[in-house]
Amino acid sequence: MRKEILDTGISVVYEPLGRVPIVDIVIVHGLHGHPYRSWLKKPSSTTKSSQTSPEVQGDGRQSGLRKLSWKSAKSTPVDDNGKPILKDTWGGVDLELEPIFWPQDLLPSECPDARILVFGYDSKITKYLSGPANKGSLLAHGKDLLFSLIRERLVGRPVVFVAHSLGGIVVKEALGRSSMPTDLAHKDVVKSTAAVVFLGTPHRGSPDLAALGEYVRSIASTLGIDTTPALLDALGLKTTDLERAQESFSAIWQEYDFQVKTFQEGLPVAKLGLGALTTKIVPDYSSTLGDHRERAETLQANHHELCRFYGDKDANYRKVAGEFRSIYSSVQKLQEKTAHEEIHKQLLQPQFKDLPSI
Repeated sequence: MRKEILDTGISVVYEPLGRVPIVDIVIVHGLHGHPYRSWLKKPSSTTKSSQTSPEVQGDGRQSGLRKLSWKSAKSTPVDDNGKPILKDTWGGVDLELEPIFWPQDLLPSECPDARILVFGYDSKITKYLSGPANKGSLLAHGKDLLFSLIRERLVGRPVVFVAHSLGGIVVKEALGRSSMPTDLAHKDVVKSTAAVVFLGTPHRGSPDLAALGEYVRSIASTLGIDTTPALLDALGLKTTDLERAQESFSAIWQEYDFQVKTFQEGLPVAKLGLGALTTKIVPDYSSTLGDHRERAETLQANHHELCRFYGDKDANYRKVAGEFRSIYSSVQKLQEKTAHEEIHKQLLQPQFKDLPSI
C-alpha cells in the first residue's frame, strides 16, 4: 500500500515496525521533479527487453525483477478504474507489471531498520496555466529542507542524503546552513550526516540542462504563462551560487568526514526539443566534486532515468544498492560500538548505593 506523499515537504515512505530506526535516509528530487514520480519506474518495452524470465522460489514467490503476479493467458486484468493493466509474457504466461517506486519497494530490503523519507520542493520552471511558478532560490529550498528535517528527525540519529540532479545542490545548501553557528538542533543535522549520494548533480552547472529549461520557459513566456529564472540561472556555468555551494560543501566534508558517493550518467538524452543531444546533460566534469574520496561511478542511463530502477535485478540498482548496504553497515557498526562503549563506561563507574551511610 502506498503511503500519502506530499508534493512539498517531507513524507515518510517506510519505517520499521516495532523497532527504533537506526538511520534516516532522505531522498531529494531534481529540476522539475516530484517526490514520488521522480523515483517511479513504469513498465516499458525497454525494461522488457533487458530482463530475463523470473525465477519462482520454493514457496511460490518470484525472486525477481519487478513486482510480478501470474495471470491466466485468457484473462485481461484491469485496475480499480476498469483500465487494462500492462502485461508481459514469458513462456505463454501473462505477467502483471507494476511500476516500481524504489524508495518504498526496494530500499527497505537493503536497509530494514532505516526510516526512509522523500523531500519535495517546487522546482518547476513553469506551471503553465495551473498557477504562478515558485520564485524560490536554491538557498531558499535548502533552508526549507533543513527546517523540515529539524521538525521530523530525532536529534543524534544518523542521516543519509540521496539527491538527483538539482537536488544535490539543495542538499549542499541545507548542510551549509546547518554548519553555521546556530542552535544545537540546526548543527545536529550536519554533525549526524553519515553519507551523501549524488545522482547526476551539476556541481559546476549544466549548459544543456539550463538551455532546455530556458527553451521551455521562453515558449511559456510568449504565451503569457508565469515562469521563474532563479533555478535556471543557477544551472548556467560560472555562477556564484554553485561556486559558493561547492566551496562550502568541500569545507564541511573535510570537517565532518562523512561518506560521499557520486553516480554519473552514462547516456545522452535525445529529442528534448532542442534537437537530438549527442552529449550528456550533465557532463562528467560537472557531475563530480573533483575529490578522490567520492569514488565516482557511471550508471548506464541518461540524466532522467538515472534515478529510476525496474527492480532488484536492475544492473544500475545493484550498483546503488551496494553503496546503500555499505553505508548502512557502517551505521550499524557505529551504533554497536557506541552502545558497547556506553555499557563499558557504566560498568566502570563506582557504585555507592550499597555502601552504609556515615
